Amino acid sequence: AKHNIILTENGDVYAFGSNQMSQLGQEVLQISAQRKPMMIESLSGLDIDDVIVGEYHNFAISRKQGKVYAWGYGPDYQFGIVDCAHWTEPK
Repeated sequence: AKHNIILTENGDVYAFGSNQMSQLGQEVLQISAQRKPMMIESLSGLDIDDVIVGEYHNFAISRKQGKVYAWGYGPDYQFGIVDCAHWTEPK
């Protein structure tokens, strides 16, 4: 993966690196890499307690809410519901 995801102790999620395939969870794609961590605002307050980083996609898990959020590019059923998905923000 050419991006990184940070999960803080209070459940905030930050991302930096390449956003070529929406892996940073931001609606706007960037040609150059994001050098400083930016908070993924759409995950704020959702009690995230774990993250999983793929090559072009990510998952955030909230055990308290019983939900899994996914974003990025998943061409081969990585999101488990469609064969090819490109989600710019966590869903």
